[in-house]
Amino acid sequence: MARAQKLLTPVRISGTLSDLGTQQWTMSLNKSGFIVPVRTVTASGDITEDDRVVLVDAGSGNLSMDVYNTGSNAGAMVTIKKKDTSNNIVTITTEGSDEIDRETEIYLQAPYDSVTLVSDGSNWWVI
Repeated sequence: MARAQKLLTPVRISGTLSDLGTQQWTMSLNKSGFIVPVRTVTASGDITEDDRVVLVDAGSGNLSMDVYNTGSNAGAMVTIKKKDTSNNIVTITTEGSDEIDRETEIYLQAPYDSVTLVSDGSNWWVI
């Protein structure tokens, strides 16, 4: 059996998904071996079960992001960050009857605002 090698420096893999247009993805493997998928978006769309960190560039206008249903996703966590300096609003909504801290939508407005959401299997909660 081959002996495992410890990473001495972080490894970064990135690219653009052609079928998703302007959306980009990045995966980073750090010294501890954690892989953190990071996706940058410049248009309204869905936050999927594969997302862990979503960087939203709302520099061109207000955007809306729809976070996936929590039904079978207890313990799921996603961080959404507004990565521009504009005062444009990023509205985060949920699918179906799910809520975020008992609200149907929340907002990121100030430059570099962010929120981390955790699912309890019924709703999303701001951490």
